[in-house]
Amino acid sequence: MIQFEYGCPGSLMETTSILRNNPEAVLLAGGTDILVRIKQGMIQPAMLVDIKSITELHGISSIEQNGLRIGALTTLTELVENDLIRNRCPVLSAAALSMACVQVRNRATIGGNVANASPAADTVPPLMAFDAELEIFADEDIKRVPIGEFFTAPGETVLQENEILTAILIPDTARKAHYIKHTLREAMDIAGVGVCVSRKTQGAPDPRVVLGAVAPTPIRVPAAEQFLSEGKIEEACAAAVDAARPIDDVRASASYRKDVIYPLVKRASYAVFAR
Repeated sequence: MIQFEYGCPGSLMETTSILRNNPEAVLLAGGTDILVRIKQGMIQPAMLVDIKSITELHGISSIEQNGLRIGALTTLTELVENDLIRNRCPVLSAAALSMACVQVRNRATIGGNVANASPAADTVPPLMAFDAELEIFADEDIKRVPIGEFFTAPGETVLQENEILTAILIPDTARKAHYIKHTLREAMDIAGVGVCVSRKTQGAPDPRVVLGAVAPTPIRVPAAEQFLSEGKIEEACAAAVDAARPIDDVRASASYRKDVIYPLVKRASYAVFAR
């Protein structure tokens, strides 16, 4: 029988105190990933810290300059159904809808999807395409980290032992974006390749091109963005292919992933830049 201690803090301060005193403790949010890994023997935490009752981790709200604050415990279903997200960042709703089944989406959280640091995480390319920042709490202090600087390797982030991802901040939702992923199956599958392209809705396009599942971490492709700003879609697609560093795994070979990037970037770019 698997045994571990269980904690259910009611505040962020209490949570960081528990984490500081229990270095091998693991946070429990939706549980769709961590509980599976425990059952499979992949990890053996000494303690599970259930953070679902912490108020600051919930909720979706507007912030200054047309931005959004999304609590880390916001479920994927909430991303799909929330009017603020659907109206102001519909690409994030679409990405969430492409993930798993209804039962999993009802429990899985955006914070978990980000903090797990999977190169194939579906919410991350759209968030990077909107220049999202991550709100992190540690020892009474709150800091912001650009999401592109959060990931260090597959499954690894800059989060320290006593730090908690509290929210995702989208500073400005005035962008048009399109997310598309290639999977082995038609539905509920993990991305073999994920692509998100975005542009500003007013003024200079200032495009973003983000790739998922083709490198150790999700990546932006500045060269492709420059080509898109010049209206050169074919060149942008080629630049995206050049930037990718995929691997062979059960979902696709590295060479196959390379072949898929070009048409996905092309489709996403035309969806965003079509007049």
